Amino acid sequence: MRLDRLAGAAGYQVTDHREYSVTGFAIDHRKVAPGTVFGHHNPDPVALSVIVERATGKTFADYMSEKLFQPLGMHDGSLWLAKEGGLAHGDCCMISQVQDWLRIGIMLANGGSFEGKQVLTADYVAAMSAPGKANPGYGFQIWRGRPFAKNRIYSPERPDKASVSAEPIAAEDAIFLDGWGKRRLWIVPSQKLVVLRDGVDLDDWDDTKIPNLILRGLAAPAAPQPEKAPCSRTSGTSP
Repeated sequence: MRLDRLAGAAGYQVTDHREYSVTGFAIDHRKVAPGTVFGHHNPDPVALSVIVERATGKTFADYMSEKLFQPLGMHDGSLWLAKEGGLAHGDCCMISQVQDWLRIGIMLANGGSFEGKQVLTADYVAAMSAPGKANPGYGFQIWRGRPFAKNRIYSPERPDKASVSAEPIAAEDAIFLDGWGKRRLWIVPSQKLVVLRDGVDLDDWDDTKIPNLILRGLAAPAAPQPEKAPCSRTSGTSP
């Protein structure tokens, strides 16, 4: 139940992906007032992971192991590094088994509780799921199903990089994690529903098709069962 970042540890994946300067934010906050411009930019959560390490005196992986993996009873996982022996990616690429991602979803659907244990406070889950100031479709590192956006843009600098939806998610309280390659974890607390999608990337992807198929199936009335013909009984001797 450990999230490891030490090179050479069992099951660990080191990926020389990219280096970050935590001062190099995509949005210049000296020119833009906080809460006025939305951008899903990786350096921001990377900076938060540095703050976690400096505030706790623990590696980001050790902190995640203690606060998330162990309380949820998850299997061993791994993080990407910016370089060998370098900073762990706080922005993406936490690698774990599919059933463990479902545990995260169940915990969020239950207001931070998992199997009777309060992993996150209910107030924090409510706050992270609430509309953001600059983008009401985004909370604290989690996407919201409302308000509906046909083309969900990640950054104003790249309007061509968007995820397309044909219609709104058929639940007002739906939230979801958006992973690489169209991986998704949809969470609908009102229905106690968690849906995980893992698989290959698709060009004709519709971001709401899978959750809506399931939600509408749950809402559909049960098909009437045919009435059984009454059994007839006659007295007398059988032939």
